[in-house]
Amino acid sequence: MTRREIKVSFVVAVADNGVIGHGADIPWHIEGELSLFKALSYHHSVLMGRKTWESIGRPLPGREVIVLTRNADYHAPGCRVCTSLEAAIDMGCAEGRRLIVAGGGEIFAAALAYADTLHISHIHMQAPGEVMMPKIPKAFHPVFSQYYPADTPYTYTIYSREGAPELSI
Repeated sequence: MTRREIKVSFVVAVADNGVIGHGADIPWHIEGELSLFKALSYHHSVLMGRKTWESIGRPLPGREVIVLTRNADYHAPGCRVCTSLEAAIDMGCAEGRRLIVAGGGEIFAAALAYADTLHISHIHMQAPGEVMMPKIPKAFHPVFSQYYPADTPYTYTIYSREGAPELSI
């Protein structure tokens, strides 16, 4: 096996109470906030779980979408399917590409150990929902923050971690 650098970022919106989803839905709609996801993920690989993929229901233009599922027979038209996180990271980071993790909660929890950068929109509300963002480890430090006074205000923050792990392939 060889070792190589991997580049993994999260792009996620999180309510003040830690909620990132309510069933298959995002419990808010904030104009401009979704544009941030598009801008950050365009021309990159995007990893999402099966439930997140099914809530979107189509490939995302300008991105290689990788769907992670336990079902080896699962088909996601226009996307690549992996049954292990390590295979998904390997595929998404091939040829020096950055992998953008787009959710859901189980995928964020599993992939957090590999992430070097977190792009988090902190949504300033108490949202209904049961899909939660895992706690951000102390190894991550904010390197940029910008407040947006939208109808539902939010603060976009970039967190960075030094010494992100390498993937054995």
